[in-house]
Amino acid sequence: NNKSEIVLKSKYKYVYPSDRKNPSRSKWMVCFVIDGKSKSFGTYADEDEAGKIALEKAKELGKI
Repeated sequence: NNKSEIVLKSKYKYVYPSDRKNPSRSKWMVCFVIDGKSKSFGTYADEDEAGKIALEKAKELGKI
C-alpha cells in the first residue's frame, strides 16, 4: 500500500476527509452527488458534527 494512496473513511455516509493524502490533519467534508455533479456542504473540524450535517442534508435532498 502506497502512503500517498491512504484514504481515511468516515463512519458516516456522505462524509469524507478534506485532505485524502494526509487524513490525520484533515477536516471533514460533507459532499453529495446531485444530478451527476459533486456538491459540497462545507467542512467541519469534528467528524460527528459533519455526520449530523450530512444526515440533515440527506433528509432535505431525499437521499434517505
